[in-house]
Amino acid sequence: MELLTFWNQNEAFPSLGIGHCIWFPANCIAPYVQTFPALLLLFKKQGVRLPTWLAAATVCPWPTRVSFYAPENKQQLAELRDLLANTIDLQAQFMIDRVRSALPKIIEAAHVDKRCHVKSCFNSIIKAPQGLYALVDYVNFKGDGTNEKERYAGYGWGLLQVLEGMEGTNANPIEAFVLSARAMLERRVTHAVRQDVERRALIGWINRINTYKQ
Repeated sequence: MELLTFWNQNEAFPSLGIGHCIWFPANCIAPYVQTFPALLLLFKKQGVRLPTWLAAATVCPWPTRVSFYAPENKQQLAELRDLLANTIDLQAQFMIDRVRSALPKIIEAAHVDKRCHVKSCFNSIIKAPQGLYALVDYVNFKGDGTNEKERYAGYGWGLLQVLEGMEGTNANPIEAFVLSARAMLERRVTHAVRQDVERRALIGWINRINTYKQ
């Protein structure tokens, strides 16, 4: 339950809920798409009762990791964890809907010569055992790949890039997906500014995508 509210020491924002939705403090500048505001909006639309401070929040109320874990904010974190622990089904649906809505964007963003391949790979994965889990987790983990800001040296690492890089889907689409995902993540590390940090993170990333095959 503690990991429902987590702030990595190498990041400028917290990751919240089962989908590790990120939420930016007011002055945060990061080349990623924050997803917690959209989840918060879903909670409101579904009539979920929110703590007063959270219902009024327009940005992440903790400016730093230190303030996030500060003793004086312990009550707010406890309330947020309780909320997230009691809305697992809604969070799961949010993650699934995000994947389904991403496909048209992904196909449009793909290279013209790759669009049929991307769509075919997506469909072969979603029909496979563990396929929906792999797609949902990867999009919430590394994005859909359409955000031009999520690039190192011009190379992305999201679902779009993984689908474009897939080979041998007829034999085992999940195996092909994992192999391509690993290649995209390793390429990300190669072109990262802070290679030492990302190389350490890569071990956990690979362990995570390997769960798609289990």
